[in-house]
Amino acid sequence: CTGSPNSDMLRWATEDRERQVRLHIHQGPHTTLVAQSDGTRPPGKWLKLPLPRILRKLWYHLPLWDDLSLGIQLSSMFPPTDDVTVYSSRSRLHNLIPPDDYHADSTADGGGRVLGESTDGRVLTVSYDAPLFTVGAPSAFLARQVLSNLQAGWAAIVVSPHRSLLDRIARQAAGVPVRWLDPQYGHRSAHLALLSAEDLDTNTLCSETVDGATETFLSDLGVDVALPAVGAFCRHLIRALVTSAQHTGQDLAFTDLQAVSQSTQALRAFLTEVRSFSNPDAQELLAQLDDEAGYVQAVTILSAIRTALAPLEAGPLHTLCQPPFLNFGQLLGPGGLLLVPMTDTDFPKHDRLLSAMFDLTLNRALASRPHPRVSLHFHDSHLYRDDHGQRWIDAARRDPHLSLLLDIQQPERYRPREGSQVVFRCSDTLASRLIDDWQLPASLSDLTELPADTAVARLPGMVVTLKVKNP
Repeated sequence: CTGSPNSDMLRWATEDRERQVRLHIHQGPHTTLVAQSDGTRPPGKWLKLPLPRILRKLWYHLPLWDDLSLGIQLSSMFPPTDDVTVYSSRSRLHNLIPPDDYHADSTADGGGRVLGESTDGRVLTVSYDAPLFTVGAPSAFLARQVLSNLQAGWAAIVVSPHRSLLDRIARQAAGVPVRWLDPQYGHRSAHLALLSAEDLDTNTLCSETVDGATETFLSDLGVDVALPAVGAFCRHLIRALVTSAQHTGQDLAFTDLQAVSQSTQALRAFLTEVRSFSNPDAQELLAQLDDEAGYVQAVTILSAIRTALAPLEAGPLHTLCQPPFLNFGQLLGPGGLLLVPMTDTDFPKHDRLLSAMFDLTLNRALASRPHPRVSLHFHDSHLYRDDHGQRWIDAARRDPHLSLLLDIQQPERYRPREGSQVVFRCSDTLASRLIDDWQLPASLSDLTELPADTAVARLPGMVVTLKVKNP
């Protein structure tokens, strides 16, 4: 430390593989000073730098290397973070350690997800059923969290635009049945139904669940089901489709909904057939088509549905909606793994449709009994979700059978939330938010200059600095 014992001028010091030492000093004029070290005896004479006049006074008050040139190695004075780098122990972030009575619970039955080690060497964990948010986490950290959930007996679903990460998880998940929902590789992809034949069993089908999940699906696609007339029309249409599928004993596919939305003539022909089953929903819609105002309204709603489902007309998503369909109940058994790449950068609306289809299927599965234990992992969710994952944040808070790991790659979009959070990278804006919201005893540079593989974590009852080791 330079200056008085209570000052904190030396913010950090590092040494690279070439044994070159850099010091960053924060007090008065800010400067970065560079010297060369042979690894055992820092030189007592500084390299002359072209310093402006305002910094000359500071220059003359830096006997630092003379004081250290008595055979003391730099790395013995600061806590090491890896083989070649050290950071100043004066950083106030290094005081963010767990309480003395903290004990990690890393057993599967206890629900302890291992995050890493605190700066005092203790293992840190968080419950599997807690929502966990990470900002800028290394891919190895995220992959390890997925594998940890699988080892704890949870089914895991990973949705990500990073195919390399999904491939890595698939390779490391030895002995785990891996399924893909991947339109770009149709030969290995699972297929999704709006309602499968098993769901259409009258003993297990819950109309409220179907109505709610389907309305959410249409809302995700831009259909304004919040309007009473639109919501009622969509409910009648879905119930008529369900009745038809139950009568024929076939799966109800997303393409079936697309087919009846092509025109009022196509809808009328379908409803006339379903009306023969004494279906009141079909009768209600036919009456609406016979009314002039109702007809105009039906044309508008069908147009919105048809536009939203346009990517299903042909290509990979069309194949995804053909039987045989994925049995989500079996997938969500202990240790099941589903990987969902969102990688259609040319047509991002296709990824948003796939995300909505996946949500519909998963919402119904989570409503089944007994409740499956599922961990969801969303990465870069802003690329394929309009709500940036907020729906699953809310669901994870309500349902203890659901675990959530949400990775945010755009720190500027992040807002500190309730729940467990691990922040690996900070912009100035995010650092300012965290310091205020978490009441951190730190400056902006303490957060924006976090060492590699080091994070600030807010866990139940504490805020700590966290170190992770990536394979």
